[in-house]
Amino acid sequence: LLTAHILSAHASLEQKGKSIQNVKDQRTNKDRNKADLLMVCCLFYELSMIILTDFCIYRCSNLCNQILTFSEGDYASAKANVNHLCAELGYPPLPLLQSMLDKKAA
Repeated sequence: LLTAHILSAHASLEQKGKSIQNVKDQRTNKDRNKADLLMVCCLFYELSMIILTDFCIYRCSNLCNQILTFSEGDYASAKANVNHLCAELGYPPLPLLQSMLDKKAA
């Protein structure tokens, strides 16, 4: 009877040990998955910032090209006419478009 009780307790301890090891393994897997998800989130954030930066650079370049086209096109002829009228009236000429944009940006 005592031997049966010892064997039963030993089997119970082995079962509990396996259960504890199973829980430890699950926790390790969850911690590993958590670290992987955190790494993916960081990479996603960095990629988003790169895409946003590239878009801002593209947009800025596009706007600069539009300003250059505008300042060399219709604006240039209108500015020449206005400057001619200013000269006839004794007023100073208009400042350059880029200098006005720089003042607004400051």
